[in-house]
Amino acid sequence: MAQPKQFEQIILDIEDGVAILTLNRPEKMNAFTGKMMYEMIEAFDITDADDSVRAVIVDKDNAPKWSPARLEDVSDAEVARYFEPLGPDELEFD
Repeated sequence: MAQPKQFEQIILDIEDGVAILTLNRPEKMNAFTGKMMYEMIEAFDITDADDSVRAVIVDKDNAPKWSPARLEDVSDAEVARYFEPLGPDELEFD
């Protein structure tokens, strides 16, 4: 993975159009700080300026607890399910 910039309290990796922003203060259980906030804002600015980035994932400890744990294991059918029309519950905009 490419790391466009080194930060002190976060890690930003970009690969194949996906940016993964990982909190990096394990000695403090990744407790959020003002510095971390500013680093995250800068990281979001970097990903926003990069037209190849299609998604940003924020991870607290680089140990996913969701299933599937890897993006490449998500099927097209699973993605399509999240974008299906809601039927009578569909929101309408004027």
